[in-house]
Amino acid sequence: MRNGLRAIVILLAMSFALAAAQKAPKADDVMKAAKQKAADQNKGVFLIFGASWCEDCHELDGFLALPEMAEIFDKYFVLRD
Repeated sequence: MRNGLRAIVILLAMSFALAAAQKAPKADDVMKAAKQKAADQNKGVFLIFGASWCEDCHELDGFLALPEMAEIFDKYFVLRD
């Protein structure tokens, strides 16, 4: 049992270390890249804020995934989420 507990503690520590090492990009950098891509393609930027628990966010994802909507949004916007 003691070795099993030690293995679990080591795995948890490694998981936390890995998660800490994987930093998300800075919002300013993401927006700068999106604005540049939009300018290059003569489009606007469509920024999506969402959460895994948000029902409305899932509806928006489904709406944007519809082929007819994806075609329109791809034509006029650079999507950033």
